[in-house]
Amino acid sequence: MGKFYPNPKFKTITNYDGGDCIAWCIEKEGIIHMANVWVHPESRGDGKGMQMMEEIRNHFPNHQIITDYNETSQGFWKKVFEAGHIDEVVDHNFEFEWVY
Repeated sequence: MGKFYPNPKFKTITNYDGGDCIAWCIEKEGIIHMANVWVHPESRGDGKGMQMMEEIRNHFPNHQIITDYNETSQGFWKKVFEAGHIDEVVDHNFEFEWVY
């Protein structure tokens, strides 16, 4: 099981650290925007990313969780969405100026 902790620099971000996978959960108005999601290359395909997203879903049960994607992550996010761990996958990149 991973650990959740406040980002030391940005108060709207909760960090997730699962050892070989990490993510930023950026909260705004009841919505969690996923960012900086990363799984160690040697752990990809082992279900670690899916486990991380299930833990994030359980940590934020009353929030909508959304993400954007790039070419290499689109397949992963489709699986996570189909598993019910996120609510929406958008086809454009988020602009996070409001975080900083």
